[in-house]
Amino acid sequence: DDLIARNNAAAAEARAKYEEEENSKAKGAKVCAGSKGRDSTAWQAYNDHNVMLEVDITGCGFVKIPTIVTALEGSTRHREDKGTSSVYLATATSFRIKLNNQGDVSNTDY
Repeated sequence: DDLIARNNAAAAEARAKYEEEENSKAKGAKVCAGSKGRDSTAWQAYNDHNVMLEVDITGCGFVKIPTIVTALEGSTRHREDKGTSSVYLATATSFRIKLNNQGDVSNTDY
């Protein structure tokens, strides 16, 4: 029973991937957009010059890893940041973005 359940789950996932690819070809690419919020983004400092953010995209419903495009908005120091379009550890449900700034950073700076 367990083997049958695993095979059924694998077949369902393969079918979903195929359908997503076929729908993208027929209707154009699937697009999902969102924002972490201007005043509520919980950047995590991981050393004196770097912060990172885990972004949950589960709600988008992707079956495979999508092409991810990021942007950073700000009012002062964001122009000094490096890595604003660099995506790390992308999956169908999440990705990480890391920023580097040669100034001293803390969670309150972002």
